[in-house]
Amino acid sequence: MKNLIEKNYKIIVGAALAFMLVVSLLNAWNDSAIFDEVAHIPAAYSYLTQHEIRLNPEHPPLIKDLAALPLLFLHPNFNVANQPFWDGTLPGKWDEGQWAAGRYLLYQAGNNPDLIIFWARVPVVLLSLLFGWFLFIWGKELAGTLAGVIVLILYAFDPNILGHNHFVTTDLGVAAFFTFSFYFYLKFIRYPTWKNVTLAGIFLGLLFLAKFSFLVALPVLGLITILYPLLIHVPDIEKKYIFKLKKFGEYAGKGAIIFAISLIVVWGLYFANTFRMTKETVSQSIENNFPAADTSSIKGVYTNKALHWLNDRAITRPYTEFGIGVAYVFRRVSGGNGAYFLGQVSSSAFRAYFPTVFAIKESIPALFFMLFALILSLIKIISPFWKNIQN
Repeated sequence: MKNLIEKNYKIIVGAALAFMLVVSLLNAWNDSAIFDEVAHIPAAYSYLTQHEIRLNPEHPPLIKDLAALPLLFLHPNFNVANQPFWDGTLPGKWDEGQWAAGRYLLYQAGNNPDLIIFWARVPVVLLSLLFGWFLFIWGKELAGTLAGVIVLILYAFDPNILGHNHFVTTDLGVAAFFTFSFYFYLKFIRYPTWKNVTLAGIFLGLLFLAKFSFLVALPVLGLITILYPLLIHVPDIEKKYIFKLKKFGEYAGKGAIIFAISLIVVWGLYFANTFRMTKETVSQSIENNFPAADTSSIKGVYTNKALHWLNDRAITRPYTEFGIGVAYVFRRVSGGNGAYFLGQVSSSAFRAYFPTVFAIKESIPALFFMLFALILSLIKIISPFWKNIQN
């Protein structure tokens, strides 16, 4: 059986990806717009046509830019001149403009909403196929062709993937770029060549541009960078601790360069999306999100000052919108979101929410494999460190 699969793996991989493509495109055509897409799609189209991030700044632009590419060929009517959702005169909360823009683009401007929604979803579907192929390649590198095929099959037929890979949201995108980024960063850890430094920096930057939850990756990558050169097994040579310290310096220095490259990538995409924004427009965006008049929070006051400092300089202005998005995430986390959970409604967090929802929504085979992989990974990670300590 193993030999048969390995002999015909290209057919199996092609069939799995073809299945994903057909099912995902059918879902993309038949499913109506979900709540977030009403804000994400007009924001995406405005980024590529107006080169301003006035709408939906709380999410970075990468996935939205990809989604908007097919819309450039549709040429939908989206005249932002004198529109209240664009000039900030819309009554109500400042972020209501993104929803009003979505209603205008999809349902009020004489466009075909079905075509716009479908074609905006196609790049996300294609990204999900690239993600599946990448998982196969990584699995094959780690444990052989059979392992790669198993990984792809588990991914391609996962109901959560098929349920979300055709929506214009950041969920599938951030999962893909988390994986891409970790792959190239771990490659740098194993082989710290300048080629791997460059690739790790580029894909870390793309992760930053996929979703602001990239923040959870930074302590993990930082810990790996610090611990690996210190705990790596070194033959019994003279001054091996000096050797480890030199390795630590190499990894710390190259890790800093990776971070610098990632920030250059972030600057490049934000510049492409904001180069028509004037200093005054960006300043209005800052005040909409973190008004100087609100002195109730010391963090908000210093955030306002830092963002205005970035905006005052043309070279750092692209980082202003990036900073607004990052700060927005921290504000939402500290302020809480309304949620319903097991008969209760609250704006504060339920500690059991995510573990419970994860256990309910994830399939039983997937939970089993995750638990098995976690246990096996811990054994693989701890064993060499334990042997090194004993030696």
